Amino acid sequence: MLRDFLGTMVRLYPVIREKGGDENIQIAFKEMERVCTFDPLVVLRGRHDSIMADHRGKMASYVISIRERLNDVAQSIRR
Repeated sequence: MLRDFLGTMVRLYPVIREKGGDENIQIAFKEMERVCTFDPLVVLRGRHDSIMADHRGKMASYVISIRERLNDVAQSIRR
């Protein structure tokens, strides 16, 4: 839902892409796509010596990247 809203805003107001940096927007949308298509459906919390992967940590890395990119865009727009 956030991805769709931001996509609409970027299309309606091209100044967002101009001021915020096309690279930041592209990376943010790529990371949002990764979050939306993340597989497996069940998210596990593994440890270093665990047989289970740390899916929660992987998802957090995507979300942190999105947050940083969108924060850069917002700061650029405010200038």
